[in-house]
Amino acid sequence: MMLLLSIAFAIGVSTAIYFALREVFKSLDPAKISDYRHCKGGWWEGELNQCAAGLLMVPQQPVNTYTNIAYAAVGSFLVFNLNTLPAYVLFLALLYLCAGSALYHATSTRWGGKLDVSGIYAVFSALGAYALFKLVGLKDLPVAFIMFVVAVLTGYLWRYKYKGDMRVKIGVLLLATYVFVIWNMLKKHISLADGFLIASLVLFLLGFCAWNLDKWRVFPLKRWGHGLWHVLTAAAISILFYGIHLTR
Repeated sequence: MMLLLSIAFAIGVSTAIYFALREVFKSLDPAKISDYRHCKGGWWEGELNQCAAGLLMVPQQPVNTYTNIAYAAVGSFLVFNLNTLPAYVLFLALLYLCAGSALYHATSTRWGGKLDVSGIYAVFSALGAYALFKLVGLKDLPVAFIMFVVAVLTGYLWRYKYKGDMRVKIGVLLLATYVFVIWNMLKKHISLADGFLIASLVLFLLGFCAWNLDKWRVFPLKRWGHGLWHVLTAAAISILFYGIHLTR
């Protein structure tokens, strides 16, 4: 019953955010948006450096824009299902990523891109902090506080102060997260053939593949490569977080 209620709540939140975004974009005049760049969209919606004179509209990339709602959906699912302080912190980070990435793909602005990337760092660093500090036995309150601080600092410092390949940084955060989880499972003699662990890893790998194939412009489903990255990673984040919650 709780599962069905959580799904219904996530659908309700997602629907509300979708209509809210639609109203926001309707109110935006592209000619008045600072740093707005025209973009044709199409095959490589995620490759914004290829934008050229094209559609003067918001959102420029509907698929890439609205698939970000998946982050809000999984966050609201976790909050309703678990009702823990760490889940609320992750939900806030996911909402930030949802908003930042949606604005980026809707307008192709550099400031939107900064919000998008900082949101990615915030979410993955919060997930890593949860894996480390929850699995060593800290209570929810200090874990939630650490997650929030780590997400804010990482989202700001890694995006605005320290340069580097975003894929490498995300890979480092994810690798650290899985190391923490696997170390805890081995310590407690839990089988690594865990459904949550395997499912999240497979979804992350599929998401990274879709993202990179889209950047190389060889993804078979036109306009959906980067959008699938949003959906698959959102699902993977929620599954991994839920798995950590169960195995702590």
